[in-house]
Amino acid sequence: MAWVVRVINSLTVYMLGSSLYSWFSFYMQDYVETGNYQDWGFYVEQSTDTWVYNLVTKVIMESISLIGEVPLYSQDVWNGYTLSLLAWLHTGTGAIGKRKFPGFYLWDDEQDQDVLSGVLSTYKASLTRLIRCDDQFESALVTCPWEDDHVVLSEPSGIIWAGWNEICELCLYCYVTCYEIMQVTPYSIYDETYQSDLEFMLLKCSFSGPMNILPLL
Repeated sequence: MAWVVRVINSLTVYMLGSSLYSWFSFYMQDYVETGNYQDWGFYVEQSTDTWVYNLVTKVIMESISLIGEVPLYSQDVWNGYTLSLLAWLHTGTGAIGKRKFPGFYLWDDEQDQDVLSGVLSTYKASLTRLIRCDDQFESALVTCPWEDDHVVLSEPSGIIWAGWNEICELCLYCYVTCYEIMQVTPYSIYDETYQSDLEFMLLKCSFSGPMNILPLL
């Protein structure tokens, strides 16, 4: 996810000034004229007492994006060349950008008793906690820095955390190019599944290009 600024699980955040301007991997003059190069830039999730002053953005369609809530669109704060916001304040006691994700568990006290019975209570508490954010992996690394009967206790959360870090917006250069590179060689793992994914990307992102599976040499 290619955000410029992310405010997550935060309390009392005061930003007195910020200018956001991003091109990623390529540039086109049309983006300056239309102002729609990037969908999002400033993201707020599950945070309270958040104040933003003098926020200036360029070619970003949403000035402030809130999870589960109506965003502040840049067109509403357009001043002729840039998108200027003098002040955006949230002073309520409740969180803004509230998550609705209930979370999940990787380890179960009962089902994984054969492994968890041999670990200390602090390790067990870290492993069996409800996962709502990426800090579960960091917690497991700190409290469980060892293996139990050749079982790496932090492996399940580590796999999820690694996958999360590989996430990229569907239509961005990095994601589409990865599939296109696989498609042009018969030696890659590009198969019907990847072909279907690439077809979906090209359709949704208004791109064009070959999608066929090359025969093996």
